[in-house]
Amino acid sequence: MKLTYAKYNLVIELSESKPSVLIIENPQNMAEFMQELYNQYCGLIEKFVLSEEDKILKLNKIADMVIEPYSLDLNRKNIINGLYSYMNDIANDCIEESEVLNTNIQLVIDKITDNVPYNNITHQFDFNWTDMFKLYGVKIDSDYQTIIEKLVEYIKICSFICKYKLIIFVNLKTYLSDEEIEELYKISNYCKISLLLIESREKDWNGDEMEYIIDKDQCLIVK
Repeated sequence: MKLTYAKYNLVIELSESKPSVLIIENPQNMAEFMQELYNQYCGLIEKFVLSEEDKILKLNKIADMVIEPYSLDLNRKNIINGLYSYMNDIANDCIEESEVLNTNIQLVIDKITDNVPYNNITHQFDFNWTDMFKLYGVKIDSDYQTIIEKLVEYIKICSFICKYKLIIFVNLKTYLSDEEIEELYKISNYCKISLLLIESREKDWNGDEMEYIIDKDQCLIVK
């Protein structure tokens, strides 16, 4: 995949095996870049082109963006919808179990209504796994001790549940050590998902990264 931004003649190569890091040294340039990227992520004006093999991709369809990791919600609507859809596909093979469960639920409802001192009660129960998941509060366990544990789980969710191809992090290296960054790189490689880190300052260059720098003079440097 490639992310292209015409203003700086910037073409970022996005690979599952080698994360990309974009450093924007000037705060005003950083703010403008992030505002335009976020607007496009929200479905507004498009200043970037995300493509794969000459096919244009919708940023908010195949990518997620993390501005700040601590408030990351692993049970937001699109993740839960993706989880239920994934589980529904598995549940489709549980035909016998579905029939037994449906029968037992209706028997219990009949038993309850039979004991109500009013005989004009009816019910209709169309068995639906998604409704069952909601009823029993099926969700992602988000009780993590450290931010790196949460981010590792988040990458797995993005890959296996949401089927995203790209995650964009902003100033992630501010929050994580070099060892933790390496751990994220390994799990993203395992999950076959591309990472783009957008940073406001340069740290020690990691040979496992593709690094792009827009310096204070708005010159593009590629390492």
